[in-house]
Amino acid sequence: MAMIYARKLDENLASLVKKFETVAADNEDEKFAVLVAVIGGDVEELKTSAAEFASNHNLTKAIVVVPSEQPDGPKKYGISADAATCVFLYSGKKVKVAHVLPTDALNGDRIAVIVADAGKILK
Repeated sequence: MAMIYARKLDENLASLVKKFETVAADNEDEKFAVLVAVIGGDVEELKTSAAEFASNHNLTKAIVVVPSEQPDGPKKYGISADAATCVFLYSGKKVKVAHVLPTDALNGDRIAVIVADAGKILK
């Protein structure tokens, strides 16, 4: 599973999510899933932005949510206010790979590395 916590909904995030949707489609037998949690702002505004993001980018496999009870992500994860995007790749109930990126650090090269890391959690 890929769990993404994002404060910024932009084209780079869309590219990452679309690539993970391809991984999910290619690994349906392993039940690879993609969850995007939009965090760090007014919950109602984020809900509108999240819905528009999912619709505008034709996301079909990724689930996009706004965690209203944890608007800055789970406290146990300690997601820094400086982190614009956090990607956690899970196998079972354990995080196997984590990428914590500041604002504007998510780019094509970084996306390629993150998506390649999905191979570490797939059989």
